[in-house]
Amino acid sequence: MRIINADWKRYNANSNNKNVGDCVKRSLSFAYGVDYDVISRQLNKIKRDIHADAFNSRRVFTKFLIDNGAEGVNVAAYEQMTEAEFCEKFNSGVYICLSGPESKTWSTHMVCIMNGDIIDSWNSSNYIVREAWEIPNVSDIVEDITWSDIEKDMDVFAESYLEKVNKKYEQYFEVKRMIDIHVNDTTYKMKFQLRTTPNVPERCMQVYPNYLYVKYIVIKVNPRMNIEQNLKSLQPKLKQKIYDWIYPYQKDIKDTLKVMEMKKDDKFSKQDSYTLRDSLRFPEWVRPYIVDFWESPDNTWSDKYEVTIKAMPGDPDVPESAWENKLKVPTFRFSADTMKDLKEQLEEYRKSYKKPRHYNW
Repeated sequence: MRIINADWKRYNANSNNKNVGDCVKRSLSFAYGVDYDVISRQLNKIKRDIHADAFNSRRVFTKFLIDNGAEGVNVAAYEQMTEAEFCEKFNSGVYICLSGPESKTWSTHMVCIMNGDIIDSWNSSNYIVREAWEIPNVSDIVEDITWSDIEKDMDVFAESYLEKVNKKYEQYFEVKRMIDIHVNDTTYKMKFQLRTTPNVPERCMQVYPNYLYVKYIVIKVNPRMNIEQNLKSLQPKLKQKIYDWIYPYQKDIKDTLKVMEMKKDDKFSKQDSYTLRDSLRFPEWVRPYIVDFWESPDNTWSDKYEVTIKAMPGDPDVPESAWENKLKVPTFRFSADTMKDLKEQLEEYRKSYKKPRHYNW
């Protein structure tokens, strides 16, 4: 069906149904009839490629629009028009509008206008249009599809995947489907429960303080896609979301068992369990030398990652007497914004004994 003769149609394209500052992603997703997460990845790629500050910067979305065939509309055709007035004049076709309140002279919002309707999670019809782009050669059809049209296929897919998960991890936990929540015609919340078994090692306390966990996964039907397209998009997305949820649990078990095994080795006997667990994030060669690892939750004032390691045998800057007399071996602290950079620094030390600029003996 075509959406016509209306000012505002409520639709939140956000795949998690959250109301956040993502109007650029929401509007482009609906305008082009592309999944919200696909648009998100494309914008982030452009951001990285052109070294922009954010996915919603003007440089990023302008390049996206140009690369995807959008054509700017002459400002004289809509100057000082509200979105509602723009809808009356441009009542056919697909448009992206940058708008803002009358009290401001710049744009604060992006919205998709299709066939004279504002498509968004909230009504900005009184905003003044500051810039407009027409999206030619794009379908303006909205599919009359709701959750009920794909529910059976999604249920079968979910049960099939849970069967595989439970077969793989049956010794440690079981995942079940619970009673779901029907939010509206396009949004559904699948509810899952993970229950641990007595076989979970007692030391699994980082993510296993309890024995029962619940997860809600939002399923968002895209009305710009038909049934087949929605299933093709949503089924792998559901699988990934379930996997992302259970990953910390299965990893905690795996890491704990690994740590328990490492504690039997003399090389690691003096390291505490938390340090050993952190060391699993690093290459195997460096693990025996790790003294401490720190990850900043907010790297505003410092690097995000820091690792302190003992000097490796053969380091030319370490006196031979330090090894012979079993004195305290010096340590070096490496820091970086990414784990990749941190590992590269450690590899340089292993190959050439290159140390950080500042370190203490």
